[in-house]
Amino acid sequence: MIFFLFFLFSYRSIKILDFIWFFWYDSSTKVGMIMEIKCYEDKYLNSLNVLLEEAFHVSKQGNTSSCDIELIAVIEEEVVGHLLLRLCNDPIRNQKFYFVEYVCVKNAYKNQGIASKLFDYVFQLCKINHISYLELTSNPSRVAAHHLYHKLGFQIRETTVFRKEIL
Repeated sequence: MIFFLFFLFSYRSIKILDFIWFFWYDSSTKVGMIMEIKCYEDKYLNSLNVLLEEAFHVSKQGNTSSCDIELIAVIEEEVVGHLLLRLCNDPIRNQKFYFVEYVCVKNAYKNQGIASKLFDYVFQLCKINHISYLELTSNPSRVAAHHLYHKLGFQIRETTVFRKEIL
């Protein structure tokens, strides 16, 4: 059973919810823990980089842009989940949307609902900030992630992503 409390405040002119999860039950150890989902802070850089290296073989190099919302799930001061939102504007349709990047959960915490809770947070942000839709890309090898995205209501778009490296 998970209990939570949330507060609404402004962050970089975007309304943010601060969810605090009071109880997280780890069935393998039979121990209850506190999990907090919040905006990234620099004090979590080392812990975040451990997660990003494990998931994507990359590390955080710069600061989060004012158009981004970088969310982390933290248990006992350890970053166990991450999700980056990039605020975008579609000027043709006159709609705001978030592009979702770097969704990951630490291997030791997978299949415990952490990514789902990160997305629950995102869905609330979308409602509060009048965001029309979410988009993301995902490597075909990330089968478990694709299952989650389908379960959360995402639909595959028939498209091919192109990229040209400049620097």
